[in-house]
Amino acid sequence: MHLVSEVVFSYRITNGNFFSTGDDFSNLQELKDAIDKNAHAEVPMTVRIGRMVKIMDTDSPIPYASSTRNLFHKDKYTTVKFDDKCLDFIVVDKLVYPYDVRVLLKKKYGGVLDLESNKLNDGIPVLYSGVTEEHQYGLRDEKGHSRILTLRHVHCRNLTEKDIVLDKNLCQIWPSKSKKPLLALEKFLHKTKENIHQK
Repeated sequence: MHLVSEVVFSYRITNGNFFSTGDDFSNLQELKDAIDKNAHAEVPMTVRIGRMVKIMDTDSPIPYASSTRNLFHKDKYTTVKFDDKCLDFIVVDKLVYPYDVRVLLKKKYGGVLDLESNKLNDGIPVLYSGVTEEHQYGLRDEKGHSRILTLRHVHCRNLTEKDIVLDKNLCQIWPSKSKKPLLALEKFLHKTKENIHQK
């Protein structure tokens, strides 16, 4: 048995109700490109970077014709995979405050909907994730037709000290500001090796 390891980084970008995933990227530029591709002006992106370790037994090749090696499993050797740590952060053009969300909602919906029920602190930036709509049948009108009611819910909360917010150049803008890419992200992506102890 001869074991070797490989580290694979993946991302999951959530943008409102949409998400995109990708495997096997290795540097900040590839991550920036993925973020640019998924950018949406109104809603911030939440990004999760995952680190997976693959341990392969190079003395145990998988036959090409085997049913276990197909389009979805391209490993050449018997492989064990395990997820390691992940890193979460938010990407925005600029920090948004409750006032900005009110302006946006009034322009789009004519009012602030249920935003005020979130009890936001006006002096702290927010994570505004958009508005979801739910349709329900209401009372019948005078002609006996069912009315369809549209209920809208605003997804918005104040940022906390635990949130990491970056701009599209991956420089931190919350809770502190920096003109350089996030050091924690750079360190995370430099963990490209995993030692294996064989008996």
